[in-house]
Amino acid sequence: MALTRSFKDLVQTRIAREPSFGEALLREGIDALLTGDVDTGKAILRDYIKATVGFETLGKTVGATEEPGSDAWSSG
Repeated sequence: MALTRSFKDLVQTRIAREPSFGEALLREGIDALLTGDVDTGKAILRDYIKATVGFETLGKTVGATEEPGSDAWSSG
């Protein structure tokens, strides 16, 4: 049976090995949001955040608090 890795692990490894990949992923997510493809933009940015600093650290850094029952990064 083949070994598999999670998408998050693959993205983390690639960003660590090739920072320009992380920059491109971030840019792609922002571009998607700016062109109106909100679901795709949020999905890409969610993957980027999970593979880099994580939501908990990001929230503490920017002083954000999560409102009960809401998820700004969920699709739909």
